[in-house]
Amino acid sequence: EERKKELHLSRIMLNRSSINLRQKQLKVFELLEERGKTTILTKRVYLKEEAKLKTTEELEIDLTATETEVKKIDEYEEDLIITSLSKKLEKQEDIINQLLRSDSCTSTEKLDSAINEAVELRTKLIDHEKKKWDLSKNKNLSDERIRIIKEEIAMREADPIKCIADGLGIKAAIINTATTVTFTVNDHYNKPCTQEINLSAKMSSLIDDFVIDIKVIQTSPCQYDLQYTATQGGIHQLSVLVNGLAITGSPFDVLVLRTKLNESIKTICGLESPCGITVNGDFIYVCERSNVSIHKKHDLTEENKFGSLGEDENQFCGPVAISVDSNTGCIFVVDSGNNRIQKFTRKGDFIKMTDGTNNG
Repeated sequence: EERKKELHLSRIMLNRSSINLRQKQLKVFELLEERGKTTILTKRVYLKEEAKLKTTEELEIDLTATETEVKKIDEYEEDLIITSLSKKLEKQEDIINQLLRSDSCTSTEKLDSAINEAVELRTKLIDHEKKKWDLSKNKNLSDERIRIIKEEIAMREADPIKCIADGLGIKAAIINTATTVTFTVNDHYNKPCTQEINLSAKMSSLIDDFVIDIKVIQTSPCQYDLQYTATQGGIHQLSVLVNGLAITGSPFDVLVLRTKLNESIKTICGLESPCGITVNGDFIYVCERSNVSIHKKHDLTEENKFGSLGEDENQFCGPVAISVDSNTGCIFVVDSGNNRIQKFTRKGDFIKMTDGTNNG
């Protein structure tokens, strides 16, 4: 009877010790987990702010050092110790259970010794699990540091969205005239980026896919000039890529004009139903409904005017075309309404005409 009481008391002590230790272990890990989360969150904010203040070169040095540090963090040894202690504890608990089930007069001291050894093993197990957790926490913090450093380095690289192509050349150009587009390389923070980039530019016509060569010239660590000369008019597309990605606004629609930009377009005004035009030397010849006017090519001012409405010589009735002999300067007018062609001197004096019959 006395032996049963001792065994019963031993079971209570064992269970109480195991329960207390396990509860302590759970509380410790809950507390560590909460602290770990707070630590990582706080550390993450600090690391981000710290990384922003450093140069790219300093970040690369930190990255190498942290990666080396992570390699030194070895949880494998602690895993081996924890596995060994767990097995020993399991065996020790088996021994205790055998002693408790035994009907022999086992001394209380032997049972107490076995229980104390089990408690000691569990205590060591908790200590090593905590040590492993600390290693894991340090590794997580180092991994987080590596991730933040890599993110910050990436932010310092050229960002196609933030890069800028500027100048009139992204909107319009003059045919057969060298045109320059200024290109600035920026990073994610919209700051000049001096890192090496792969910059490519292409310009092609929307009509026939005609490709125009573009010369890329680096003018500063973060600026380039894109130079091209369009050889045909119309709308072209200018594509600019940074590291294989299109920049903001690319492709740009470029209108290639046949006249100089910002130069006013001169106009011959006051014409009466003009129906034909030709150019010879320094003069422009226009046939109107009842006359012919001659204008200077450089400023379009009227030089001479001859003819009137009618059927006689030097009269017209709806002329439709005009031509000038480049050798003699003689003017030929197709006088459609009178069914004839009239010939004049370069000054507008009548020379001769066809017979003017319907069969002529």
